[in-house]
Amino acid sequence: RAFSFPRRFRSLARNRPTMPVSNETIGMGMPSAMRKRSVQAAEAKQKIAEAAVSARLEARASADTKQPPMIGQPRNVSMTDAARIISQAEEDEDRPEETPNEPVKEPTFKVTLKTTQVTTDEMNNGGSTTEVPISFEGKKVFAVDGFSFSVLPEAKFPGFYDKDVKKLFEKWAIRFHISKYRFHEQYEPSLKSTFLRDLFTSEAFQKNARRAGRRGLSNPTQDMEAKITKVDAEDLDATVTNMGFFDRIEENGILGASGKIRGCFEDIIDDVSCNSLLRQALLNEDHEHYDLFNDDERKELIFRLFRHIVIGGGTMCQYEDYLKPYLDTCKLLYKDLIAVCRNSTTGQVDVKTHAYQISQVDGITLFPIEHELNTCFVCIDSLRKYVTYYYAAWPGNSW
Repeated sequence: RAFSFPRRFRSLARNRPTMPVSNETIGMGMPSAMRKRSVQAAEAKQKIAEAAVSARLEARASADTKQPPMIGQPRNVSMTDAARIISQAEEDEDRPEETPNEPVKEPTFKVTLKTTQVTTDEMNNGGSTTEVPISFEGKKVFAVDGFSFSVLPEAKFPGFYDKDVKKLFEKWAIRFHISKYRFHEQYEPSLKSTFLRDLFTSEAFQKNARRAGRRGLSNPTQDMEAKITKVDAEDLDATVTNMGFFDRIEENGILGASGKIRGCFEDIIDDVSCNSLLRQALLNEDHEHYDLFNDDERKELIFRLFRHIVIGGGTMCQYEDYLKPYLDTCKLLYKDLIAVCRNSTTGQVDVKTHAYQISQVDGITLFPIEHELNTCFVCIDSLRKYVTYYYAAWPGNSW
Protein backbone atom coordinates (compact mmCIF):
# COMPACT_ATOMS: atom_id res chain seq x y z
CA ARG A 1 0.00 0.00 0.00
CA ALA A 2 1.44 3.38 -1.03
CA PHE A 3 -0.14 5.14 1.95
CA SER A 4 -2.87 4.72 4.55
CA PHE A 5 -5.39 7.03 6.12
CA PRO A 6 -4.75 8.19 9.65
CA ARG A 7 -6.84 6.40 12.21
CA ARG A 8 -8.95 9.47 12.95
CA PHE A 9 -10.12 9.78 9.30
CA ARG A 10 -10.98 6.10 8.65
CA SER A 11 -14.52 6.25 10.01
CA LEU A 12 -15.15 9.47 8.15
CA ALA A 13 -13.86 7.97 4.86
CA ARG A 14 -16.07 4.87 5.28
CA ASN A 15 -19.25 6.86 5.92
CA ARG A 16 -18.96 9.78 3.46
CA PRO A 17 -20.40 9.45 -0.08
CA THR A 18 -18.18 8.79 -3.08
CA MET A 19 -16.90 11.99 -4.68
CA PRO A 20 -15.74 12.47 -8.28
CA VAL A 21 -12.03 12.29 -8.79
CA SER A 22 -10.43 15.69 -9.38
CA ASN A 23 -7.34 17.67 -8.48
CA GLU A 24 -9.10 18.84 -5.32
CA THR A 25 -10.14 15.37 -4.17
CA ILE A 26 -6.92 13.49 -4.93
CA GLY A 27 -4.97 12.83 -1.77
CA MET A 28 -7.61 13.88 0.75
CA GLY A 29 -6.57 12.64 4.16
CA MET A 30 -2.94 12.33 3.07
CA PRO A 31 0.04 14.16 4.58
CA SER A 32 0.60 17.51 2.83
CA ALA A 33 3.89 16.55 1.09
CA MET A 34 2.46 13.27 -0.24
CA ARG A 35 -0.75 15.00 -1.28
CA LYS A 36 1.21 17.64 -3.20
CA ARG A 37 3.18 15.02 -5.14
CA SER A 38 0.02 13.08 -5.93
CA VAL A 39 -1.68 16.19 -7.27
CA GLN A 40 1.30 17.05 -9.43
CA ALA A 41 1.48 13.52 -10.83
CA ALA A 42 -2.24 13.55 -11.61
CA GLU A 43 -2.02 16.90 -13.35
CA ALA A 44 0.93 15.74 -15.48
CA LYS A 45 -0.87 12.55 -16.36
CA GLN A 46 -4.02 14.46 -17.29
CA LYS A 47 -2.10 16.88 -19.53
CA ILE A 48 -0.36 14.05 -21.35
CA ALA A 49 -3.67 12.32 -21.97
CA GLU A 50 -5.35 15.49 -23.19
CA ALA A 51 -2.44 16.28 -25.52
CA ALA A 52 -2.50 12.74 -26.94
CA VAL A 53 -6.23 12.82 -27.57
CA SER A 54 -6.04 16.28 -29.14
CA ALA A 55 -3.20 15.19 -31.44
CA ARG A 56 -5.10 12.10 -32.44
CA LEU A 57 -8.19 14.11 -33.31
CA GLU A 58 -6.16 16.51 -35.44
CA ALA A 59 -4.50 13.60 -37.24
CA ARG A 60 -7.84 12.00 -38.01
CA ALA A 61 -9.29 15.26 -39.28
CA SER A 62 -6.31 15.86 -41.58
CA ALA A 63 -6.59 12.34 -43.02
CA ASP A 64 -10.26 13.02 -43.92
CA THR A 65 -11.37 9.67 -42.59
CA LYS A 66 -14.98 8.58 -42.40
CA GLN A 67 -14.72 8.03 -38.67
CA PRO A 68 -16.61 10.70 -36.70
CA PRO A 69 -14.45 12.78 -34.30
CA MET A 70 -14.52 12.00 -30.59
CA ILE A 71 -17.13 13.98 -28.68
CA GLY A 72 -17.27 14.48 -24.93
CA GLN A 73 -14.83 14.52 -22.02
CA PRO A 74 -11.47 12.83 -22.61
CA ARG A 75 -11.08 9.64 -20.63
CA ASN A 76 -8.16 8.91 -18.30
CA VAL A 77 -5.48 6.76 -19.89
CA SER A 78 -2.33 5.17 -18.58
CA MET A 79 1.15 6.56 -19.22
CA THR A 80 1.93 3.67 -21.58
CA ASP A 81 -1.24 4.26 -23.65
CA ALA A 82 -0.57 8.01 -23.70
CA ALA A 83 2.97 7.50 -25.01
CA ARG A 84 1.66 5.13 -27.71
CA ILE A 85 -1.03 7.61 -28.79
CA ILE A 86 1.49 10.46 -28.97
CA SER A 87 3.87 8.32 -31.06
CA GLN A 88 1.06 7.32 -33.42
CA ALA A 89 -0.01 10.95 -33.77
CA GLU A 90 3.54 12.00 -34.70
CA GLU A 91 3.69 9.29 -37.34
CA ASP A 92 0.35 10.45 -38.75
CA GLU A 93 1.62 14.03 -38.95
CA ASP A 94 4.75 12.94 -40.84
CA ARG A 95 2.70 10.84 -43.30
CA PRO A 96 1.91 12.72 -46.56
CA GLU A 97 -1.73 13.69 -46.99
CA GLU A 98 -3.66 11.27 -49.16
CA THR A 99 -5.86 12.66 -51.91
CA PRO A 100 -9.19 10.96 -52.50
CA ASN A 101 -9.34 8.70 -55.54
CA GLU A 102 -10.88 10.45 -58.51
CA PRO A 103 -13.38 8.40 -60.56
CA VAL A 104 -11.81 6.90 -63.65
CA LYS A 105 -13.34 8.32 -66.79
CA GLU A 106 -14.47 5.73 -69.29
CA PRO A 107 -12.84 6.15 -72.67
CA THR A 108 -15.08 7.62 -75.29
CA PHE A 109 -14.79 6.97 -78.99
CA LYS A 110 -16.46 7.97 -82.19
CA VAL A 111 -17.10 5.54 -85.03
CA THR A 112 -17.28 6.76 -88.60
CA LEU A 113 -18.69 4.26 -91.08
CA LYS A 114 -17.95 4.53 -94.77
CA THR A 115 -20.00 2.44 -97.17
CA THR A 116 -18.65 1.24 -100.48
CA GLN A 117 -21.13 0.27 -103.15
CA VAL A 118 -20.22 -2.97 -104.87
CA THR A 119 -21.34 -3.02 -108.49
CA THR A 120 -22.51 -6.13 -110.30
CA ASP A 121 -19.53 -5.95 -112.68
CA GLU A 122 -17.05 -6.01 -109.80
CA MET A 123 -18.71 -9.07 -108.32
CA ASN A 124 -18.91 -10.91 -111.64
CA ASN A 125 -15.25 -10.15 -112.40
CA GLY A 126 -14.13 -11.75 -109.17
CA GLY A 127 -13.05 -8.56 -107.49
CA SER A 128 -11.80 -8.60 -103.91
CA THR A 129 -14.33 -6.05 -102.68
CA THR A 130 -16.54 -7.49 -99.93
CA GLU A 131 -19.90 -6.09 -98.96
CA VAL A 132 -20.42 -5.98 -95.17
CA PRO A 133 -24.02 -4.95 -94.44
CA ILE A 134 -24.47 -2.81 -91.34
CA SER A 135 -27.71 -1.66 -89.79
CA PHE A 136 -28.61 0.49 -86.83
CA GLU A 137 -31.25 0.12 -84.14
CA GLY A 138 -31.04 2.79 -81.47
CA LYS A 139 -27.49 2.63 -80.10
CA LYS A 140 -26.87 -0.93 -81.27
CA VAL A 141 -24.90 -1.73 -84.39
CA PHE A 142 -25.40 -5.04 -86.16
CA ALA A 143 -22.69 -6.30 -88.47
CA VAL A 144 -23.49 -9.81 -89.66
CA ASP A 145 -20.99 -11.77 -91.71
CA GLY A 146 -23.51 -14.44 -92.67
CA PHE A 147 -26.63 -16.40 -91.74
CA SER A 148 -26.95 -20.08 -90.94
CA PHE A 149 -30.11 -22.12 -91.51
CA SER A 150 -31.63 -25.40 -90.41
CA VAL A 151 -34.75 -26.99 -91.85
CA LEU A 152 -37.91 -27.45 -89.78
CA PRO A 153 -39.33 -30.74 -91.07
CA GLU A 154 -42.10 -30.67 -88.46
CA ALA A 155 -43.43 -27.31 -89.69
CA LYS A 156 -47.14 -27.40 -90.49
CA PHE A 157 -49.05 -25.40 -93.08
CA PRO A 158 -52.74 -26.00 -92.34
CA GLY A 159 -53.88 -23.63 -95.08
CA PHE A 160 -51.82 -25.06 -97.93
CA TYR A 161 -52.55 -28.66 -96.97
CA ASP A 162 -56.23 -28.22 -96.20
CA LYS A 163 -58.14 -30.95 -98.06
CA ASP A 164 -60.39 -28.46 -99.86
CA VAL A 165 -57.43 -26.27 -100.82
CA LYS A 166 -55.56 -29.27 -102.20
CA LYS A 167 -58.52 -30.09 -104.44
CA LEU A 168 -58.70 -26.50 -105.64
CA PHE A 169 -54.96 -26.42 -106.39
CA GLU A 170 -55.38 -29.51 -108.54
CA LYS A 171 -58.29 -27.84 -110.31
CA TRP A 172 -56.27 -24.65 -110.85
CA ALA A 173 -53.19 -26.62 -111.99
CA ILE A 174 -50.95 -25.09 -109.32
CA ARG A 175 -47.95 -27.17 -108.38
CA PHE A 176 -46.12 -25.71 -105.43
CA HIS A 177 -43.46 -26.30 -102.81
CA ILE A 178 -43.40 -24.78 -99.33
CA SER A 179 -40.88 -25.25 -96.52
CA LYS A 180 -39.76 -23.47 -93.39
CA TYR A 181 -36.28 -22.88 -91.95
CA ARG A 182 -34.84 -21.52 -88.76
CA PHE A 183 -32.00 -19.01 -88.71
CA HIS A 184 -29.87 -18.05 -85.72
CA GLU A 185 -28.79 -14.45 -86.27
CA GLN A 186 -30.54 -11.10 -85.83
CA TYR A 187 -32.26 -10.01 -89.05
CA GLU A 188 -32.64 -6.42 -90.22
CA PRO A 189 -34.13 -5.30 -93.56
CA SER A 190 -30.79 -3.78 -94.55
CA LEU A 191 -29.34 -7.31 -94.51
CA LYS A 192 -31.71 -8.57 -97.20
CA SER A 193 -29.06 -9.30 -99.84
CA THR A 194 -26.85 -11.24 -97.46
CA PHE A 195 -29.78 -13.13 -95.97
CA LEU A 196 -31.22 -14.27 -99.32
CA ARG A 197 -27.83 -15.24 -100.72
CA ASP A 198 -27.01 -17.29 -97.62
CA LEU A 199 -30.45 -18.91 -97.70
CA PHE A 200 -30.11 -20.14 -101.27
CA THR A 201 -26.54 -21.34 -100.71
CA SER A 202 -27.19 -23.07 -97.37
CA GLU A 203 -27.00 -26.83 -97.25
CA ALA A 204 -30.33 -27.13 -95.44
CA PHE A 205 -32.12 -25.19 -98.17
CA GLN A 206 -30.49 -26.95 -101.09
CA LYS A 207 -31.30 -30.38 -99.68
CA ASN A 208 -34.97 -29.62 -99.07
CA ALA A 209 -36.14 -26.94 -101.50
CA ARG A 210 -37.83 -27.99 -104.74
CA ARG A 211 -37.80 -26.44 -108.21
CA ALA A 212 -39.74 -26.96 -111.39
CA GLY A 213 -38.08 -29.13 -114.00
CA ARG A 214 -38.92 -31.45 -116.85
CA ARG A 215 -40.41 -33.97 -114.45
CA GLY A 216 -42.25 -31.55 -112.26
CA LEU A 217 -40.94 -30.34 -108.93
CA SER A 218 -37.57 -31.83 -108.01
CA ASN A 219 -34.45 -31.20 -105.98
CA PRO A 220 -31.56 -30.46 -108.36
CA THR A 221 -28.33 -31.84 -106.92
CA GLN A 222 -26.16 -29.56 -109.07
CA ASP A 223 -27.16 -26.63 -106.85
CA MET A 224 -24.74 -27.89 -104.20
CA GLU A 225 -21.82 -26.90 -106.40
CA ALA A 226 -23.38 -23.73 -107.83
CA LYS A 227 -21.84 -20.40 -106.94
CA ILE A 228 -24.70 -18.04 -106.16
CA THR A 229 -23.59 -14.44 -106.23
CA LYS A 230 -26.84 -12.49 -106.28
CA VAL A 231 -30.55 -12.88 -105.61
CA ASP A 232 -32.97 -10.48 -107.30
CA ALA A 233 -35.80 -9.76 -104.88
CA GLU A 234 -38.65 -7.27 -104.79
CA ASP A 235 -39.74 -5.87 -101.44
CA LEU A 236 -43.38 -6.64 -100.68
CA ASP A 237 -45.58 -5.02 -98.08
CA ALA A 238 -47.45 -7.08 -95.52
CA THR A 239 -49.80 -4.64 -93.83
CA VAL A 240 -53.24 -6.05 -94.67
CA THR A 241 -54.96 -7.69 -91.69
CA ASN A 242 -58.50 -8.38 -93.01
CA MET A 243 -60.17 -9.43 -96.22
CA GLY A 244 -61.96 -6.10 -96.55
CA PHE A 245 -59.03 -5.24 -98.80
CA PHE A 246 -60.95 -6.96 -101.64
CA ASP A 247 -64.36 -5.38 -101.06
CA ARG A 248 -63.76 -3.04 -103.99
CA ILE A 249 -64.13 -5.97 -106.38
CA GLU A 250 -67.80 -6.35 -105.53
CA GLU A 251 -68.39 -2.61 -105.19
CA ASN A 252 -67.22 -1.80 -108.73
CA GLY A 253 -69.42 -4.08 -110.77
CA ILE A 254 -67.04 -6.99 -111.34
CA LEU A 255 -69.54 -9.39 -109.75
CA GLY A 256 -73.11 -10.00 -110.76
CA ALA A 257 -76.13 -9.92 -108.48
CA SER A 258 -75.66 -13.57 -107.50
CA GLY A 259 -71.94 -13.09 -106.75
CA LYS A 260 -70.87 -14.61 -110.04
CA ILE A 261 -67.82 -13.14 -111.77
CA ARG A 262 -68.85 -11.21 -114.87
CA GLY A 263 -67.43 -12.38 -118.18
CA CYS A 264 -66.13 -10.28 -121.07
CA PHE A 265 -64.55 -10.57 -124.50
CA GLU A 266 -61.39 -12.62 -124.27
CA ASP A 267 -58.01 -10.94 -124.31
CA ILE A 268 -54.69 -12.80 -124.20
CA ILE A 269 -52.33 -11.05 -121.80
CA ASP A 270 -48.90 -12.70 -121.33
CA ASP A 271 -50.26 -16.08 -122.49
CA VAL A 272 -53.15 -15.81 -120.04
CA SER A 273 -56.74 -15.93 -121.21
CA CYS A 274 -58.51 -12.93 -119.68
CA ASN A 275 -62.16 -13.72 -120.33
CA SER A 276 -63.57 -12.21 -117.12
CA LEU A 277 -63.57 -8.75 -115.56
CA LEU A 278 -61.65 -10.08 -112.56
CA ARG A 279 -58.70 -11.31 -114.61
CA GLN A 280 -58.80 -8.13 -116.66
CA ALA A 281 -58.56 -6.05 -113.46
CA LEU A 282 -55.58 -8.12 -112.29
CA LEU A 283 -53.52 -8.25 -115.51
CA ASN A 284 -54.66 -5.88 -118.24
CA GLU A 285 -53.15 -2.44 -117.68
CA ASP A 286 -55.37 -0.95 -120.40
CA HIS A 287 -58.61 -2.12 -118.82
CA GLU A 288 -60.83 0.30 -116.92
CA HIS A 289 -60.84 -1.88 -113.79
CA TYR A 290 -57.06 -2.14 -113.56
CA ASP A 291 -56.97 1.00 -111.37
CA LEU A 292 -58.99 -0.68 -108.62
CA PHE A 293 -55.61 -1.44 -107.03
CA ASN A 294 -52.91 1.22 -107.17
CA ASP A 295 -49.20 0.51 -107.48
CA ASP A 296 -48.59 0.37 -103.72
CA GLU A 297 -51.51 -2.00 -103.15
CA ARG A 298 -50.23 -4.27 -105.90
CA LYS A 299 -47.03 -4.66 -103.86
CA GLU A 300 -48.94 -6.17 -100.97
CA LEU A 301 -48.19 -9.82 -100.32
CA ILE A 302 -51.88 -10.66 -100.13
CA PHE A 303 -52.53 -9.12 -103.57
CA ARG A 304 -49.73 -11.15 -105.18
CA LEU A 305 -51.08 -14.27 -103.50
CA PHE A 306 -54.63 -13.54 -104.66
CA ARG A 307 -53.49 -12.90 -108.24
CA HIS A 308 -51.47 -16.12 -108.15
CA ILE A 309 -54.46 -18.34 -107.32
CA VAL A 310 -56.92 -16.49 -109.58
CA ILE A 311 -54.70 -16.81 -112.65
CA GLY A 312 -53.76 -20.36 -111.70
CA GLY A 313 -51.17 -22.56 -113.34
CA GLY A 314 -51.39 -22.04 -117.05
CA THR A 315 -53.63 -23.37 -119.80
CA MET A 316 -54.77 -26.36 -117.72
CA CYS A 317 -56.34 -24.13 -115.07
CA GLN A 318 -60.10 -24.50 -114.54
CA TYR A 319 -61.32 -21.11 -113.39
CA GLU A 320 -63.94 -20.48 -110.75
CA ASP A 321 -67.24 -18.81 -111.58
CA TYR A 322 -67.62 -17.24 -108.13
CA LEU A 323 -65.31 -15.08 -106.06
CA LYS A 324 -65.79 -16.79 -102.70
CA PRO A 325 -63.50 -19.82 -103.30
CA TYR A 326 -60.66 -17.45 -104.23
CA LEU A 327 -61.13 -15.27 -101.14
CA ASP A 328 -61.45 -18.21 -98.73
CA THR A 329 -58.35 -19.90 -100.14
CA CYS A 330 -56.32 -16.68 -100.13
CA LYS A 331 -57.17 -16.09 -96.48
CA LEU A 332 -55.96 -19.56 -95.44
CA LEU A 333 -52.71 -19.29 -97.40
CA TYR A 334 -52.00 -15.78 -96.15
CA LYS A 335 -52.18 -16.98 -92.55
CA ASP A 336 -49.52 -19.61 -93.26
CA LEU A 337 -47.10 -17.05 -94.66
CA ILE A 338 -47.24 -14.21 -92.13
CA ALA A 339 -46.60 -13.73 -88.42
CA VAL A 340 -48.88 -11.42 -86.46
CA CYS A 341 -49.00 -10.00 -82.94
CA ARG A 342 -51.36 -7.69 -81.09
CA ASN A 343 -50.18 -4.15 -80.42
CA SER A 344 -50.34 -3.52 -76.67
CA THR A 345 -50.90 0.21 -77.23
CA THR A 346 -53.56 0.23 -79.93
CA GLY A 347 -54.98 -3.25 -79.38
CA GLN A 348 -54.84 -3.90 -83.14
CA VAL A 349 -53.20 -6.81 -84.92
CA ASP A 350 -49.89 -5.98 -86.61
CA VAL A 351 -48.08 -8.08 -89.20
CA LYS A 352 -44.43 -8.70 -88.25
CA THR A 353 -43.23 -10.27 -91.49
CA HIS A 354 -40.67 -9.12 -94.04
CA ALA A 355 -41.84 -10.41 -97.42
CA TYR A 356 -39.92 -10.62 -100.70
CA GLN A 357 -40.72 -11.96 -104.14
CA ILE A 358 -37.75 -13.63 -105.83
CA SER A 359 -37.48 -13.24 -109.60
CA GLN A 360 -33.99 -14.55 -110.34
CA VAL A 361 -30.98 -16.18 -108.68
CA ASP A 362 -27.60 -15.75 -110.37
CA GLY A 363 -25.87 -19.12 -110.60
CA ILE A 364 -28.94 -21.37 -110.88
CA THR A 365 -32.06 -21.59 -113.03
CA LEU A 366 -34.86 -20.75 -110.63
CA PHE A 367 -37.70 -20.90 -113.17
CA PRO A 368 -37.79 -22.87 -116.43
CA ILE A 369 -39.64 -20.02 -118.17
CA GLU A 370 -39.23 -16.29 -117.58
CA HIS A 371 -42.70 -14.99 -116.85
CA GLU A 372 -44.31 -12.31 -114.70
CA LEU A 373 -46.51 -14.90 -113.01
CA ASN A 374 -43.64 -16.99 -111.67
CA THR A 375 -44.16 -17.02 -107.92
CA CYS A 376 -41.48 -17.35 -105.26
CA PHE A 377 -42.10 -15.81 -101.86
CA VAL A 378 -39.63 -15.55 -98.99
CA CYS A 379 -41.36 -14.49 -95.77
CA ILE A 380 -39.15 -13.75 -92.76
CA ASP A 381 -40.42 -13.83 -89.20
CA SER A 382 -37.66 -11.84 -87.47
CA LEU A 383 -39.19 -12.28 -83.99
CA ARG A 384 -39.20 -16.08 -83.92
CA LYS A 385 -36.36 -16.31 -86.49
CA TYR A 386 -38.26 -18.39 -89.02
CA VAL A 387 -38.25 -18.02 -92.79
CA THR A 388 -40.95 -19.54 -95.03
CA TYR A 389 -40.20 -20.36 -98.66
CA TYR A 390 -43.04 -20.75 -101.18
CA TYR A 391 -42.41 -21.66 -104.81
CA ALA A 392 -44.71 -22.14 -107.80
CA ALA A 393 -43.40 -21.76 -111.35
CA TRP A 394 -45.48 -20.62 -114.28
CA PRO A 395 -45.56 -23.68 -116.56
CA GLY A 396 -46.81 -22.07 -119.73
CA ASN A 397 -48.00 -24.79 -122.09
CA SER A 398 -45.63 -27.48 -120.76
CA TRP A 399 -47.92 -28.97 -118.09
